[in-house]
Amino acid sequence: AKPSLSWAKLEKGAAKGPAAAGVGVAAAAAAGESVGPRLYPSSKGPKDWSKVEAEVKQLEEKGELEDGDPLNSFFKKIFAGGDDDTRRAMMKSFVESNGTVLSTNWKEVGAKKIECTPPEGAELHKWSEQL
Repeated sequence: AKPSLSWAKLEKGAAKGPAAAGVGVAAAAAAGESVGPRLYPSSKGPKDWSKVEAEVKQLEEKGELEDGDPLNSFFKKIFAGGDDDTRRAMMKSFVESNGTVLSTNWKEVGAKKIECTPPEGAELHKWSEQL
């Protein structure tokens, strides 16, 4: 039979026994010392995520939280503040145009199919077409 390899045999000066690796952490916890996660040498220290969450909630309540794109935030405000016809028009125009048209006028959008109008210099390809 082949002799088995263990970490104690592979690492010089390793402690003996299966629980030897966790003895230091367990002893510190029993002594009442706080044992935090190990940090990388380049780490700036532990981050208090509850504090970050509180700051985000505070910004949300004030309405000052931006998602990084002011144009997208503008359209979200229009959608949220619009009536049912405005929301319906925005969804229909955006979906039917493959994201190239966004209209808030339901009378205009509801009466016809919205055509895809690609930006200048771009071509429209159907899924069935092969490039």
